[in-house]
Amino acid sequence: LRAGERGVPAGARSLAQMFAKLSSLVSGVSLPFSLGESRGAVWNWWTLYDGKWKQDGASVSVFKAVIPVGDNTKLALARNSLKRLRGLKHPSIVSFRDSLESADRSNVTFYIVTEPVTTLASFLSLDELRGDDMTEVMACGLRAVVSGVSFLSNECKLIYGNLCFNSVFVSENLDWKLGIFDLLSEHAAMEKALDPPPFVLGYGFVGAHYLPGEVHKKEWHVIAGGPAWAVDAWGLGCFIQEVFRGSAMTEVSQLREL
Repeated sequence: LRAGERGVPAGARSLAQMFAKLSSLVSGVSLPFSLGESRGAVWNWWTLYDGKWKQDGASVSVFKAVIPVGDNTKLALARNSLKRLRGLKHPSIVSFRDSLESADRSNVTFYIVTEPVTTLASFLSLDELRGDDMTEVMACGLRAVVSGVSFLSNECKLIYGNLCFNSVFVSENLDWKLGIFDLLSEHAAMEKALDPPPFVLGYGFVGAHYLPGEVHKKEWHVIAGGPAWAVDAWGLGCFIQEVFRGSAMTEVSQLREL
């Protein structure tokens, strides 16, 4: 036994070691990555950080959310994002590397580690993007986003649910990619009143101007009976408007601005 451990029951030592490991996890000491500069809030409770993977020093991005332990709706949506992104692979979806969840008495902290990305707003503000170059970049970017949404709706029969300026990111290779999957839901589950899908639980966290009238009216049977892409088609129209504006929309009337 080390000094200070004599006379301490083995069970007590094991318990102390267990709590030490738990404290280490909660404090972030045992995280397999280090957090760098914050890129700011990106969507509701998610904030984007630069990061480094400790094992090999590779650059990563880290999406972090801190949610109160009693906020069951937000906790369920954040956990949906972790679960969904882990199983999705497509060139127009941010590449998943790892995810972690830790809790203390007050909050649950979520981490999603991905390939290095930057926010779309930061990318479009670069001085290098001007004139014809900007037009070509936007065309390629929009094509990539449409490809990602098409994959989710047509091949996976899923509703993305929050397509907007703040849920699209740009990789080091300048590829535009979907991120933030809190609301991703099975299209066929939209009518389940006793077990509502994430989109039904969380559509109120999406700006009203990003959602079609059927959502505002809670006509879930209409959405379930229509094509899987219908909700995201409205969001895509808003997103295209935002790309050419260079900033996020704040109200429905801005859709009339050309």
